[in-house]
Amino acid sequence: MSSASSSISSSPLRSASSLSGKARRQLRALGHHLSAIVLVGKDGLTPALCDATGQALSDHELIKVKLGENAAGDRHSLAADLAARTASELVGLIGRTFLLWKRNENKPKIDLPTERKPGRGLAAPKREGRGLAAPKREGRGVAAPKREGRAPAAPKSAGRSTRPKS
Repeated sequence: MSSASSSISSSPLRSASSLSGKARRQLRALGHHLSAIVLVGKDGLTPALCDATGQALSDHELIKVKLGENAAGDRHSLAADLAARTASELVGLIGRTFLLWKRNENKPKIDLPTERKPGRGLAAPKREGRGLAAPKREGRGVAAPKREGRAPAAPKSAGRSTRPKS
């Protein structure tokens, strides 16, 4: 197995999590405009950094974390380790920046979509007609009404000038 495929399969985002794809997408969209409020430096994941990250998560629910250039370790493992130490979810990892989310049990700020299970609930309405063809709409094949306020175009003469000869 090549190193590229092994790094993809061992990615922390591919592991089982409690977030659905739709919820993860919504959190990534919300986190796009955030500034990084936790910066991991050359000392790596210290207990003080983990405590500060936990406090930021309880205050904001969704935070952006930036890994410095001198941060020791692999970015995937650092992101997964910080998420595990703070009991949060790793939402996304792009470059040296990642998003962490942890629901505030007392006052949740972010409402995530609930995912419906297929085969449960109401069935989709069935279409009439053959196969998957779109239903016919009224007015198809009928010329559009003429706009008012425009003078009709004058008929063109066949190659002759309309100016009188002098």
